[in-house]
Amino acid sequence: MKILFASYWGETAPCGVRVHYMSLAAELRRQGHTVDILTPNTLRGPRRRLLSGLQRLVAQVAGPEVALDLWYFAMLYTAAPRGADYDLVNAHDVGSGAAVRRALQGRIPVVVTGHASEHPAEEIIRRNQLAGFRAGLIRRLYAWLLPQTQYFIGVSDYLLNCFRPFLPDDCVTRRIHGGSPLPANADSALPAPVIPEVAGRPVILNVGFLDANKNQRYLVEVARELRRLRPDFVVALVGKGPEEAALRQLIADYDLTDHVLLLGYRTDVLSLLQQATLYVHTARLESLGLALVEAVLAGVPVLAPATGGIPEVLEATPEALFAPTTEPALLARRLHLLLADEAARLVLHSRQYAHATACFTLPHMAAQTVGFYQETLAHFRALSPSHQAEPASVLSSTHAASSLA
Repeated sequence: MKILFASYWGETAPCGVRVHYMSLAAELRRQGHTVDILTPNTLRGPRRRLLSGLQRLVAQVAGPEVALDLWYFAMLYTAAPRGADYDLVNAHDVGSGAAVRRALQGRIPVVVTGHASEHPAEEIIRRNQLAGFRAGLIRRLYAWLLPQTQYFIGVSDYLLNCFRPFLPDDCVTRRIHGGSPLPANADSALPAPVIPEVAGRPVILNVGFLDANKNQRYLVEVARELRRLRPDFVVALVGKGPEEAALRQLIADYDLTDHVLLLGYRTDVLSLLQQATLYVHTARLESLGLALVEAVLAGVPVLAPATGGIPEVLEATPEALFAPTTEPALLARRLHLLLADEAARLVLHSRQYAHATACFTLPHMAAQTVGFYQETLAHFRALSPSHQAEPASVLSSTHAASSLA
């Protein structure tokens, strides 16, 4: 099969959407499919400069959030390869799906994979604290984009249920859990220490974009309470984002510089996970929580809030879930007990690991995705058989690369 992946987020973007589609693309190429990648940075030259200039003008009237989404849409629409003979497009956000479908005039099916943790307009509004006119524009934009979706994959049951009311009645949908690209091997050899400040202390790890939704401030509050119970621990926060300065100040205010480390953006996440004692997630809302899967597959037991798609990841260990409103002192007490009980951690992890390897590996996700692609092609040809060709034969696994910082 020859497939075009499209996304507002490029190959270097520090986000879960990029990890998902890049991992899936690599697995599909390994299986012999051809996968090309289209992002806004695929477009270069005068047309890019023109659209960027228009973006700045729109931002003055409608605000930067609306202008950015329209810019993404325009870049994907303009850059879409009109003459290419793809069998299918897999877009990794609603906007890129609508842009490419319009650019290709509906000649081939477009599957949209949803990654938002809630209705995409509401996610943008919440993340940017929008209200009034600008919030209304974002809602109207997505009220136009969502009904253009023809085939839809949700990365969790939670996400699919969020999106279904806003998709067309005849939209073909499927839940396909996200899968981790990390080695599904909890017994791999431990690497050399990559957090030198640990000095033999247990490590509580958290990986994610540093923003209000990922809620790392809560984990700093938990660390403050945990220090009252034991001095021998380190909380390591991996990631970059707009909350970094506020987190650094909070750590200093609580005199936690020896207990809470900001490690920044790291490419050696597997090594960091293998050095961790516990992984604690703190997001207010998640479509699935692939970071939890990665932690479990790397050999780390996980605790996380019962929100969004997270209960699907931790279905085998409901005791590992905590209410998002849990007081920091209560969670600190749970962490203290787990850090002191290696046998309990091993039992917790073994159950999480069995569930993760059964449901959330990359090969499992890829197999289900290819199955949905095949069903999509059959459905699409049945709707319009007069101009649908057979899938192109697999000749190579080359792809067009692009990046969006």
